Amino acid sequence: MTKINLLEEYNKHKKKYSLPDFKPLDEEYEITNIQKNLQDPKLILKFVRRRINEKITFFVQILETMLSPNPNSIINITESKFLPEEERENMEALLKTLMYFERYSILLDVTSDDKSNASFIKEVWQEWPKFKKTIEEYAKILKNKWKEEEEKAIAEHYFG
Repeated sequence: MTKINLLEEYNKHKKKYSLPDFKPLDEEYEITNIQKNLQDPKLILKFVRRRINEKITFFVQILETMLSPNPNSIINITESKFLPEEERENMEALLKTLMYFERYSILLDVTSDDKSNASFIKEVWQEWPKFKKTIEEYAKILKNKWKEEEEKAIAEHYFG
């Protein structure tokens, strides 16, 4: 079996569908990971779309646990208390948008072609900087709140 040149195959579709450059797409979604499973170059856009959707699904799961925490998870319960109400509303809006793309991808798993997969890739790529910025803000809030919790626990231990 001949190894598929991922970059070369992607660039063929890039020209045809005006897709984003491979390198930044790979940096965001680790597209090169599809290399080991891609055996038919005709499926490259489907594999790229699925890889992008994996990252969307990852963030959906994080947002979901913050908005609707598992009552048996101390981490989920604690983190759900970290965010003020107005941030929760913004988080819900982001979750809805990410869920649109996640379900869009499911639809494309049922019925798709290169044109529809390319459309998905372009739509997500256009929105991604906004998603990334918002998710980064939430991640910083969580990181900082956990640090505050750690410092509070240390202070209570020594001075409590």
